[in-house]
Order: sequence, then C-alpha cells, then structure tokens
Amino acid sequence: QILRYELGQAYGDHHDYFPRVQSDDHQWDPSKGGSNRFATVFLYLSDVEFGGQTAFPRSQKLTSEKSEELVRRLGEAPSKEQLKQLVQEAGLDENSWEDKLITKCYEQFAVPPRKGDAILFYSQTPDGDLDPASLHGACPVLKGTKWGANLWVWNACRYSQCQEDPLHPSEELPVELKAPFAGGV
Repeated sequence: QILRYELGQAYGDHHDYFPRVQSDDHQWDPSKGGSNRFATVFLYLSDVEFGGQTAFPRSQKLTSEKSEELVRRLGEAPSKEQLKQLVQEAGLDENSWEDKLITKCYEQFAVPPRKGDAILFYSQTPDGDLDPASLHGACPVLKGTKWGANLWVWNACRYSQCQEDPLHPSEELPVELKAPFAGGV
C-alpha cells in the first residue's frame, strides 16, 4: 500500500492487526491457529521537514541514556511557539484532534520520516497473542508531503487466500501456484 499525507493530514492511533472476531468465515486469532498480520514494515519514501512521524503511544520515549545515536537521528522537537505557527500554517484548528495529537507526537516515541528509512514493528507476541503495544498512528504533516509504503507480513495465509489449513500444508504446491520456469510447468 502506497500512502501520501499532505499538509495537515494524519491518521489516528490504530493496530495493523484485525480483531480476533472480525468475521465468522476466518479464524483471526493466531494463538488458536488462525492467521493475522504478524509484522509491519513501513518504508519512508520522502523527507518531511516537520511532522509526519509514526508515533507509538504505548512505548517509552527514547532518551540519550538509552540510545544517544538514535535520539540524535530522530532530531530535536520544535519549540512550542514554532509548533503553534506550523499548526496555523497547516490550516489545522486549535484544539482539533490533529492539534492535540501533535503535542503527543513530540512527547512519546515517534519516528520521523526520512527518505530511505524503514521501521519494523510486530503486531503479535512470540506466543501468537495480538500485541496491544503495537498501537501506532501517523502524526500530522506540518511542512511538506509524506510518502510511505506499508508491507504487512502475515503469520500464515492471508484472509480469503487460504486454500488449505495453514497449519497442515500439502507437501507440494498445486500447479496453478507454481512459478513458471523454462522447460518446466
């Protein structure tokens, strides 16, 4: 999925996994043998001068005691006056949900968009439970345009793509799923 966030645009906090009870025709709960999104790779395709971070509200903000190099790469937060001006220039209403989100984006763990960077985070714990700590959101873009791409990795076959029990696959792929090779199928 390719994404574009223009000035003032944001995406509220959410999980990339589907709820355990999404529909009756698929087992969504990985801890019970079902399939769901296991991990997300988010690729940053552009630089954004201000805003546009991917924020993780249930994670602790990094400090230089934990990782001085990463804190340096994440950059300094603008002053409150500068943020207020950027919010006005982005056309956001004061006290809107986007405006309230901006403050959180600079107070919690958030990764700013830098062209060529990627972040990887897991939606499931090692034992297959859905991980509520994977909650994340896209902070409002305050200057520039943010381009990104999502790649979702599933722990088993994706919903509606399951031709067989993901826990007991057949020994050989059906002909229609095999890649064509010269001299072969």
